Amino acid sequence: MTWPHVEKDGVLCLFPDTTTMSVDDPYGGVASLLDEAFTMVRAAIRGELDGDFRTEFLTYWHHAKRGNGTVLSLLDPGPPSRRVRIWEGASQTVVAESDEQLRAWLRNAAPTVSASKTKSHAGAFVWLDQVPTPAEYPSSASDVYALAKCCGCTDLLDEFVREAPPRTFVLFGALTEDGPALAATVVKRPAVVRGRDPLAAGFRPSTVRSGARRPRPPVRWRAVRPQFGRAR
Repeated sequence: MTWPHVEKDGVLCLFPDTTTMSVDDPYGGVASLLDEAFTMVRAAIRGELDGDFRTEFLTYWHHAKRGNGTVLSLLDPGPPSRRVRIWEGASQTVVAESDEQLRAWLRNAAPTVSASKTKSHAGAFVWLDQVPTPAEYPSSASDVYALAKCCGCTDLLDEFVREAPPRTFVLFGALTEDGPALAATVVKRPAVVRGRDPLAAGFRPSTVRSGARRPRPPVRWRAVRPQFGRAR
């Protein structure tokens, strides 16, 4: 995404859906649309609309997302960055501050879900100092790490690198002009190929023995899947 207000199919979003034009002056309506389009394109070329990416953060994150599913947040949408609990259902993912909060919500929202299917796992909530623009949206694990580094939260992600879970769920939060906004991404652990663990590459076997705390390895998770989330 280079310019704001451009839909996925390349159509310019010029006026609100509720805008009306006189049926008695169709040519005037077309002229108004063209004038607005030229004005918008010129402003976009000059970079005057870049702030709209931050104002409408969730809209543009949604355009960039890959994968399906809904993310529901029970979090207090604000700092500090912290570990949170994640429950992944068939069609939605729920993020909570604790297992107790998560179980209480599931008892009300999904009473038919058995206790054996309500197990959660740890995830990371990273509060950003500034709303990212599309150029900063993560498409790799190093991009996720770079976003966390901007707000001094790499230690939080390093914990997950050492624990090496198969999937790491990272929820980003930031304050927009319309209030707090949350957006999620999932990072997969690289596969072990022919008995070689990419996360242990470069370290002596004695330093990565089973059950031992590993030295800080480079972030080399395999894939990132942005998702769309909303605050409670």
